[in-house]
Amino acid sequence: MLKHYITQALRSFWRFRVTAGVNLLGLVLAVVCFVASYLYIDSLVRSDMHFPKASRRKPRSLLRALQRDHLFNSAMVHPGQELD
Repeated sequence: MLKHYITQALRSFWRFRVTAGVNLLGLVLAVVCFVASYLYIDSLVRSDMHFPKASRRKPRSLLRALQRDHLFNSAMVHPGQELD
């Protein structure tokens, strides 16, 4: 049965080559973008680990880092803004 499914899939890919190629290109592009963004964000999270006490200051996950930065940025007073 699995052999039948694979055969039908290959026939469909061969019949609709342009559509299959565009779909495959989109999938490859999406995976490349995901891996690149993951590596970039991971390098940002781990950037200051060479300092001796960095493990005490770093959040353990990216979500905590983003929440911490959001809370910090929302508590800032910008020039021209009055305090409540």
